[in-house]
Amino acid sequence: MSEINGINEIMENKDGVNADATMPNVIEAYENGVPAAGEPFTFLQYDISAMQTFTFEATDDAGTYEFSHTFAPLAGREDALVRFDSDRSIEYSQTGKDTEIVASSAVASLRLWNELATAVTGYGEDDVLPPNWKEMVPEEDKVAAVRELLWAEIVIVDDDEKTSRLAGRRGWADTLSGEKTIRIRSNFSGREVITAVTFRPRTAADLMAYERIQGRIRLTRSGSLQIRPQLKAKGELFDRMLVSSIGYASGIPLHHKALAITALFEATAETKKSNS
Repeated sequence: MSEINGINEIMENKDGVNADATMPNVIEAYENGVPAAGEPFTFLQYDISAMQTFTFEATDDAGTYEFSHTFAPLAGREDALVRFDSDRSIEYSQTGKDTEIVASSAVASLRLWNELATAVTGYGEDDVLPPNWKEMVPEEDKVAAVRELLWAEIVIVDDDEKTSRLAGRRGWADTLSGEKTIRIRSNFSGREVITAVTFRPRTAADLMAYERIQGRIRLTRSGSLQIRPQLKAKGELFDRMLVSSIGYASGIPLHHKALAITALFEATAETKKSNS
């Protein structure tokens, strides 16, 4: 498996960053070893070996407060993310025509925060942490901090870019696009990062493996259906299919792997609508 240790543009019109640049230009420029049009750029990688700090503001009747949470590096902590995935399993139960959905994501977030948080600032009279500081941080702040740590989304290719790449007719046995690149927008230590991963063409065996992962449902003693954890299995499928990546300094976090592999297999052909 090869990995391109690339660089990514922060899509903000400040600090010398070209807000008109597009991610394809940045990826192409890096792969060709030359600057993209419209320099200068500010680049940032997602580095799982680095600590991350997220700063928040909260306002109540007494005023506005600023506080921050710092997390240990995600490198080597896939076990914590797997436990998080297990803790947030969702249960469905059917009563007549009504379906009840019970999620435990808050509980999962609190456990993950307790495992990964290394420091906080902005609480108490100074930033000296008492021995039991983890117990004293408000739970709503912990959940918000974990949400920022794990936030990631797929970057949707706009219609103009799709149109410019229309290939015409498909071959009889062709899979969609052959190799496929998935772009991810995420939050690294309070700054937006765009990364990309490229997969080899999907095979029937890959599809069957993904369907087995998605089909992990267990019937509980109470009669409800429980969706089993999927993060680890999706990460393993990701590793088998990855060709290259751009924008990761020292590895790809597990939750990015799961997000990308889901996007790869959930992509479907779209119906072309006529204006007539």
